[in-house]
Amino acid sequence: MVRSLALVLAMASLGAAQNARVEGAALVDEGRRLYRELDFAGCVDAMNRALDLPGAGDAVRLEAYEYLGSAYVVLDREPDAEEAFRAMIDIDPYHIVREPSGSPKIEEFVETLRRQLVSDAALDRSLSLSTELPRASRVGLSTNVRVDVDGPAERVSMVTLYVRADDETEWHAVVLRGAGGSFEGTIPARRVAGELELYVEARDAAGRVVTRGAEPFRPLTLRIRERERGPSEEEPLRRKWWLWTIVGVVLVGLAVGVGVAVSDPERAGAGTLPPGRVELP
Repeated sequence: MVRSLALVLAMASLGAAQNARVEGAALVDEGRRLYRELDFAGCVDAMNRALDLPGAGDAVRLEAYEYLGSAYVVLDREPDAEEAFRAMIDIDPYHIVREPSGSPKIEEFVETLRRQLVSDAALDRSLSLSTELPRASRVGLSTNVRVDVDGPAERVSMVTLYVRADDETEWHAVVLRGAGGSFEGTIPARRVAGELELYVEARDAAGRVVTRGAEPFRPLTLRIRERERGPSEEEPLRRKWWLWTIVGVVLVGLAVGVGVAVSDPERAGAGTLPPGRVELP
């Protein structure tokens, strides 16, 4: 009973966090639209409302601070702009501002502040990275990656690929080998299907970050599919749709039972589902 209640509460918490992220993303979209329409005060209001949402997530907060700082620069509210951009840099020290107008004033404001706060940042707008990936890979197979430097390639001494599964929190670094503006490496084979998130980062001879291809909060994705089964191999039991239909019915029954028991323990019945368990191979 206690474990079932914990499961229900955990599912409710996940649902609330997801709702906050969706609502936050909608407010950021509204703020972005208002900024393009030159309604900077309206943009500030929308972005502050997004930031006030508990559990909105760092991806939402990062973009909200970016547009908030930009709007404050336009409104000549430099102390507020500095506070917003400091918060943005705290979330991602190397985040590249994509302010729609390409304002040199805003770019210089951000980079001057970044130089004060991040010792190994030397972002160069003349550089960019093109990442060559397959559309998908398969379980048990390694994946080749190629990254080309667009711009003055002599500024790039090292390129690192960062990879994680979509259910992981830690990034795993893969150093790419190469020179002359072209770098290559291999993503190790995965044992389970799913989706990988990745981005690449280039550093100069002094070890400073000069550009990126994608970012931690705006990553590229690579689908890892199940390996191809031979004619004599059956689909694993955990992949069969009817199994998860049964499990879903059981979870709903447990949730209803827990709700009745919590609301009125004396009236809670024994339920209609017999005791049992589901084991996966």
